[in-house]
Amino acid sequence: MKRKKIVVYTDRNTATGTLIPRLRQSFHGVTLKKITEADLYQARTLDQNTLAFVLPGIIGEDSLYPAHIGAKGNEALRHYVEEGGIFIGVCAGAYYACREILYDPPWRAQPKRAKPGLDFFNGLARGSIPELGKKGDIDWFSDCTVVMITYKGGQRQTGIAYGNGPALYPDITEKNIEIMARYANSEGQPIAIAAKKIGKGLAIFIGVLPDIGYESDYDLSSHPVLTEFMQTLKPHEQGRREVWDMIISKVKQHHADNGRVTLYGKPSGDPAP
Repeated sequence: MKRKKIVVYTDRNTATGTLIPRLRQSFHGVTLKKITEADLYQARTLDQNTLAFVLPGIIGEDSLYPAHIGAKGNEALRHYVEEGGIFIGVCAGAYYACREILYDPPWRAQPKRAKPGLDFFNGLARGSIPELGKKGDIDWFSDCTVVMITYKGGQRQTGIAYGNGPALYPDITEKNIEIMARYANSEGQPIAIAAKKIGKGLAIFIGVLPDIGYESDYDLSSHPVLTEFMQTLKPHEQGRREVWDMIISKVKQHHADNGRVTLYGKPSGDPAP
């Protein structure tokens, strides 16, 4: 029997430094396969052993996904998901999965609009969140801040890393959306994390960065921006873990329901506190 795998798109400009280690911790015994544009069209990349395809955030603001993935890649991804696979879009990956994109942070002279064509989410992905967007520079996580979200039906609240990702606004006709988290302090509390059934599969849209957590190793970092960011994350680490586990549990439960995996114990991507 072939080993199950998680496929992560790691072509130019992708930001996977914290995402890949977190995924490795969460999926014990599963191969983590990094792919680029050329790999996406190969039949074995998105086969029945692929538990999830992950489209991560990016470094900077200029996404290469429309050029690299395009109509042919969109077709491959849609077929994979409709046949039972899972798409996970994080930050720029979540933008790309939506029918319409409006990127209009305050530092841009003109808003950026796009229709990538994947259309897993029928609605608008808009960012950055007013008053929370942050233009980056060469420092680590310089474009990141902490945003408050609610989850578990609004019963829980935590701060979580945010890097100019989208708020999600579904069309009134959008069906099968499960709202997993909302931006707590933004007007109308738009969607921060959602899941949607597509055919036999599932798409998960993540506007925040739950893979980025507090790391004590950076407390004395020579990068002051990084040190400050870690201290801001520190009191929210338990909530971040809960949000990450919520997402991972969604992936595992989907495949358990379809007989692809067997669930064992807690899904956490972190060691016990």
